[in-house]
Amino acid sequence: HSANRPNELRLGMRATERDSMSKVFLSHAHEDKPTVWLLQQALEKDGFEVWLDDKLHAGEAYGHLINKELGSADCVVICWSHHAHDPKRDWLVGEADAARTRGVAVSVLLEHIDLPVPFNARHALSLAGWKGDASAPAYQQLVGSIRAMVERPSAAPSAPSPPPPPPVPVTDPGAARQALVRLLTKRFSNDQLERFILYGPAGEDIHDEL
Repeated sequence: HSANRPNELRLGMRATERDSMSKVFLSHAHEDKPTVWLLQQALEKDGFEVWLDDKLHAGEAYGHLINKELGSADCVVICWSHHAHDPKRDWLVGEADAARTRGVAVSVLLEHIDLPVPFNARHALSLAGWKGDASAPAYQQLVGSIRAMVERPSAAPSAPSPPPPPPVPVTDPGAARQALVRLLTKRFSNDQLERFILYGPAGEDIHDEL
Protein backbone atom coordinates (compact mmCIF):
# COMPACT_ATOMS: atom_id res chain seq x y z
CA HIS A 1 0.00 0.00 0.00
CA SER A 2 1.33 3.48 -0.84
CA ALA A 3 1.08 4.70 2.75
CA ASN A 4 3.81 2.16 3.69
CA ARG A 5 6.14 2.92 0.79
CA PRO A 6 9.45 4.59 1.77
CA ASN A 7 9.87 8.16 0.68
CA GLU A 8 13.53 9.11 0.62
CA LEU A 9 12.82 12.76 -0.16
CA ARG A 10 10.84 13.35 3.01
CA LEU A 11 13.17 11.57 5.44
CA GLY A 12 14.81 14.20 7.66
CA MET A 13 12.95 17.08 5.98
CA ARG A 14 12.13 19.95 8.30
CA ALA A 15 8.50 20.92 8.79
CA THR A 16 9.14 24.44 7.45
CA GLU A 17 10.49 22.95 4.21
CA ARG A 18 7.43 20.76 3.80
CA ASP A 19 5.12 23.71 4.47
CA SER A 20 6.80 25.77 1.71
CA MET A 21 6.34 23.05 -0.94
CA SER A 22 3.67 23.48 -3.61
CA LYS A 23 0.70 21.22 -2.95
CA VAL A 24 -0.51 18.97 -5.75
CA PHE A 25 -3.77 17.03 -5.47
CA LEU A 26 -4.07 13.91 -7.67
CA SER A 27 -7.66 13.23 -8.67
CA HIS A 28 -8.02 9.69 -10.03
CA ALA A 29 -9.97 6.45 -10.16
CA HIS A 30 -9.02 3.62 -7.82
CA GLU A 31 -8.22 1.28 -10.72
CA ASP A 32 -5.49 3.67 -11.89
CA LYS A 33 -3.63 3.59 -8.56
CA PRO A 34 -0.47 1.83 -9.92
CA THR A 35 0.20 4.60 -12.43
CA VAL A 36 -0.88 7.31 -10.01
CA TRP A 37 1.55 6.01 -7.36
CA LEU A 38 4.37 6.29 -9.90
CA LEU A 39 3.26 9.83 -10.63
CA GLN A 40 3.18 10.64 -6.92
CA GLN A 41 6.73 9.37 -6.40
CA ALA A 42 8.08 11.29 -9.39
CA LEU A 43 6.40 14.56 -8.40
CA GLU A 44 7.63 14.29 -4.82
CA LYS A 45 11.19 13.79 -6.05
CA ASP A 46 10.72 16.97 -8.09
CA GLY A 47 9.91 18.88 -4.91
CA PHE A 48 6.11 18.85 -4.80
CA GLU A 49 3.94 17.89 -1.86
CA VAL A 50 1.46 15.38 -3.30
CA TRP A 51 -1.85 14.41 -1.71
CA LEU A 52 -3.65 11.15 -2.46
CA ASP A 53 -6.77 9.75 -0.85
CA ASP A 54 -4.71 6.82 0.43
CA LYS A 55 -3.45 9.20 3.12
CA LEU A 56 -6.83 8.93 4.81
CA HIS A 57 -6.83 7.19 8.18
CA ALA A 58 -9.46 4.86 9.55
CA GLY A 59 -12.34 6.76 11.12
CA GLU A 60 -11.65 10.07 9.37
CA ALA A 61 -14.51 11.98 7.76
CA TYR A 62 -13.09 11.50 4.27
CA GLY A 63 -15.51 13.81 2.47
CA HIS A 64 -14.58 16.82 4.61
CA LEU A 65 -10.85 16.07 4.39
CA ILE A 66 -10.90 15.57 0.62
CA ASN A 67 -12.74 18.87 0.13
CA LYS A 68 -10.24 20.62 2.40
CA GLU A 69 -7.23 19.23 0.51
CA LEU A 70 -8.86 19.91 -2.85
CA GLY A 71 -9.58 23.50 -1.91
CA SER A 72 -6.08 24.20 -0.57
CA ALA A 73 -4.12 22.57 -3.42
CA ASP A 74 -1.96 24.82 -5.57
CA CYS A 75 -2.59 22.49 -8.52
CA VAL A 76 -5.05 19.65 -9.12
CA VAL A 77 -3.90 17.02 -11.62
CA ILE A 78 -6.93 15.17 -13.02
CA CYS A 79 -5.89 11.70 -14.16
CA TRP A 80 -8.37 10.77 -16.88
CA SER A 81 -9.02 7.20 -18.02
CA HIS A 82 -12.06 5.19 -19.01
CA HIS A 83 -12.39 4.31 -15.29
CA ALA A 84 -12.32 7.97 -14.29
CA HIS A 85 -14.78 8.79 -17.08
CA ASP A 86 -17.32 6.29 -15.75
CA PRO A 87 -20.68 8.11 -15.37
CA LYS A 88 -21.14 6.39 -12.01
CA ARG A 89 -18.12 8.30 -10.71
CA ASP A 90 -19.52 11.77 -10.77
CA TRP A 91 -17.39 12.64 -7.72
CA LEU A 92 -14.28 12.69 -9.92
CA VAL A 93 -15.97 15.04 -12.38
CA GLY A 94 -16.97 17.13 -9.35
CA GLU A 95 -13.34 17.37 -8.21
CA ALA A 96 -12.28 18.29 -11.74
CA ASP A 97 -14.97 20.96 -11.99
CA ALA A 98 -14.03 22.47 -8.62
CA ALA A 99 -10.38 22.68 -9.73
CA ARG A 100 -11.36 24.15 -13.11
CA THR A 101 -13.46 26.82 -11.37
CA ARG A 102 -10.46 27.80 -9.23
CA GLY A 103 -8.20 27.82 -12.28
CA VAL A 104 -5.83 25.19 -10.86
CA ALA A 105 -6.72 22.15 -13.02
CA VAL A 106 -4.28 20.24 -15.22
CA SER A 107 -5.69 17.31 -17.19
CA VAL A 108 -3.59 14.20 -17.82
CA LEU A 109 -4.60 11.29 -20.04
CA LEU A 110 -3.64 7.89 -18.67
CA GLU A 111 -5.44 6.40 -21.68
CA HIS A 112 -6.48 7.78 -25.04
CA ILE A 113 -10.07 8.84 -24.37
CA ASP A 114 -12.30 11.74 -25.31
CA LEU A 115 -12.66 14.13 -22.41
CA PRO A 116 -16.13 15.22 -21.34
CA VAL A 117 -17.39 18.77 -21.77
CA PRO A 118 -16.11 21.28 -20.65
CA PHE A 119 -12.75 19.65 -19.91
CA ASN A 120 -12.14 18.96 -23.60
CA ALA A 121 -11.80 22.72 -24.18
CA ARG A 122 -8.23 22.69 -22.83
CA HIS A 123 -5.18 20.72 -23.88
CA ALA A 124 -4.58 17.51 -21.92
CA LEU A 125 -1.12 15.98 -21.51
CA SER A 126 -0.84 12.33 -22.50
CA LEU A 127 0.85 9.92 -20.09
CA ALA A 128 -0.64 6.88 -21.81
CA GLY A 129 1.77 3.99 -21.35
CA TRP A 130 4.00 5.96 -18.98
CA LYS A 131 5.97 3.68 -16.61
CA GLY A 132 7.42 6.23 -14.20
CA ASP A 133 10.32 7.56 -16.28
CA ALA A 134 10.93 11.08 -14.96
CA SER A 135 12.97 11.95 -18.05
CA ALA A 136 10.08 11.26 -20.43
CA PRO A 137 9.11 14.39 -22.40
CA ALA A 138 5.44 14.05 -21.46
CA TYR A 139 6.25 13.92 -17.75
CA GLN A 140 8.64 16.86 -18.02
CA GLN A 141 5.91 18.81 -19.79
CA LEU A 142 3.56 18.02 -16.90
CA VAL A 143 6.12 19.26 -14.37
CA GLY A 144 6.53 22.44 -16.38
CA SER A 145 2.76 22.97 -16.48
CA ILE A 146 2.45 22.49 -12.72
CA ARG A 147 5.33 24.86 -11.98
CA ALA A 148 3.96 27.50 -14.33
CA MET A 149 0.63 27.29 -12.52
CA VAL A 150 1.90 27.41 -8.94
CA GLU A 151 4.51 30.08 -9.64
CA ARG A 152 2.29 32.48 -11.57
CA PRO A 153 2.01 35.86 -9.83
CA SER A 154 -1.13 36.41 -7.86
CA ALA A 155 -3.32 39.41 -8.53
CA ALA A 156 -2.09 42.59 -6.88
CA PRO A 157 -3.99 43.30 -3.67
CA SER A 158 -6.50 46.06 -3.95
CA ALA A 159 -5.70 49.35 -2.26
CA PRO A 160 -7.10 49.58 1.26
CA SER A 161 -10.24 51.59 1.66
CA PRO A 162 -9.70 55.07 3.11
CA PRO A 163 -10.67 55.43 6.75
CA PRO A 164 -14.15 56.76 7.36
CA PRO A 165 -14.38 60.50 8.08
CA PRO A 166 -14.49 61.44 11.75
CA PRO A 167 -17.99 61.83 13.12
CA VAL A 168 -19.38 65.36 13.07
CA PRO A 169 -19.91 66.52 16.64
CA VAL A 170 -23.51 67.13 17.49
CA THR A 171 -24.06 70.43 19.26
CA ASP A 172 -26.70 70.64 21.96
CA PRO A 173 -29.16 73.34 20.74
CA GLY A 174 -30.00 74.31 24.32
CA ALA A 175 -26.36 74.78 25.26
CA ALA A 176 -25.75 76.84 22.11
CA ARG A 177 -28.65 79.17 22.94
CA GLN A 178 -27.40 79.61 26.50
CA ALA A 179 -23.93 80.47 25.26
CA LEU A 180 -25.37 83.03 22.82
CA VAL A 181 -27.45 84.65 25.57
CA ARG A 182 -24.39 84.90 27.82
CA LEU A 183 -22.38 86.48 24.99
CA LEU A 184 -25.08 89.05 24.18
CA THR A 185 -25.77 90.05 27.77
CA LYS A 186 -22.06 90.46 28.38
CA ARG A 187 -21.44 92.68 25.35
CA PHE A 188 -24.65 94.73 25.06
CA SER A 189 -26.91 96.74 27.32
CA ASN A 190 -30.45 95.76 28.11
CA ASP A 191 -31.78 98.62 25.92
CA GLN A 192 -29.77 97.39 22.94
CA LEU A 193 -30.98 93.85 23.43
CA GLU A 194 -34.58 94.96 23.76
CA ARG A 195 -34.43 96.95 20.50
CA PHE A 196 -32.75 93.95 18.81
CA ILE A 197 -35.53 91.63 19.94
CA LEU A 198 -38.30 94.03 18.91
CA TYR A 199 -36.98 95.27 15.58
CA GLY A 200 -34.52 92.62 14.47
CA PRO A 201 -30.93 93.14 13.32
CA ALA A 202 -31.71 95.52 10.45
CA GLY A 203 -30.15 98.87 11.09
CA GLU A 204 -28.98 97.95 14.62
CA ASP A 205 -25.47 98.46 15.87
CA ILE A 206 -25.67 95.00 17.43
CA HIS A 207 -25.68 93.47 13.96
CA ASP A 208 -22.58 95.43 13.03
CA GLU A 209 -20.73 94.46 16.18
CA LEU A 210 -21.60 90.77 15.83
